[in-house]
Amino acid sequence: MNIAIVDYNSGNLKNLLDAVRYIGFNPEIITENSKSNNFDAIILPGVGAFGSAMDFIKKRNLDEFVIDFTKTGKNVLGICLGFQILFDKSYENGEHDGLGLLKGEVLPFYKKNNTDGYQLNTHMGWNNIRYNENDKISSKLFPKKHKFYFLHTCFASSEINYPVSAFTNYNDCNFLSFIKKDNLVGVQFHPEKSREHGVHLLKSLLAN
Repeated sequence: MNIAIVDYNSGNLKNLLDAVRYIGFNPEIITENSKSNNFDAIILPGVGAFGSAMDFIKKRNLDEFVIDFTKTGKNVLGICLGFQILFDKSYENGEHDGLGLLKGEVLPFYKKNNTDGYQLNTHMGWNNIRYNENDKISSKLFPKKHKFYFLHTCFASSEINYPVSAFTNYNDCNFLSFIKKDNLVGVQFHPEKSREHGVHLLKSLLAN
């Protein structure tokens, strides 16, 4: 499978490139609009700021590429920041429009500090995925004994009850950590940094 990795200045892509090669797929980094029929799936990766990522995406017409590719029925996978930009908007350092492929918004984690104010909080490390027991797709993808690696300061929230989805709890916040809607898939964690079971999950999300 030929996999397009959309690069929008979202950080080091080496781990993701290595993971995609490890599972036997052929990755290609894309930095501007390209022909969607050249690829079998695309990945929106990332650690970074929502606003600057969307500025880069729009400047290079990568939003058109992603939206057109989604219409082909082939898989689109968003990871971490790439998951967040699938939503309508973000309130990270202001208000920014996303791609609008998923309904909802992205909000910062905040915690109280010692001066009765609030500061941005980072969710970093290993955590569980929780899903509805009736959701057979999620239960197959996420065995309960496995944890996944997270690194983010914002989280996705939606009033839509997506039937195939999962949540993770951090700092008394129950946030969306996985959604599958037709050929559109998003994960808040990093499968490429989640050891062997994360890499195998990456293959399942791209191939199915």
